[in-house]
Amino acid sequence: MSKFNKSQIMSRAWEIAREMKALADKSKLKSFRNRSITANLWRALELAWEEAKEAAMKAEAQITATAKAAKSQSGRYVEYLSKAKREGLNHGRGWMGTAHNVDSGKIHPEMEGEMICYVYA
Repeated sequence: MSKFNKSQIMSRAWEIAREMKALADKSKLKSFRNRSITANLWRALELAWEEAKEAAMKAEAQITATAKAAKSQSGRYVEYLSKAKREGLNHGRGWMGTAHNVDSGKIHPEMEGEMICYVYA
């Protein structure tokens, strides 16, 4: 899986906390209205972390599906170097995925900044 962007998770958590505070202010329950944004932050962090994990899992599934489609179309496909080594796949030399690789359509955007390689079928 790719690395998590902690600043995006934290920004999303504050956004959720503000939404929770706005809902609480509209509530008729006095105990619910008196909660501060920071009191909602813990729950918001849990929700933001879950969203990030789900997004990472979806991206990993999409990368795997893309790799399988590429594998069926040709004799090679792009894979994470660590995964290729771990699974004992027949792979070439590894390189760092760049924005140029993403722009040219050779790799999935989640692979940018990661060590990748060609795996030969």
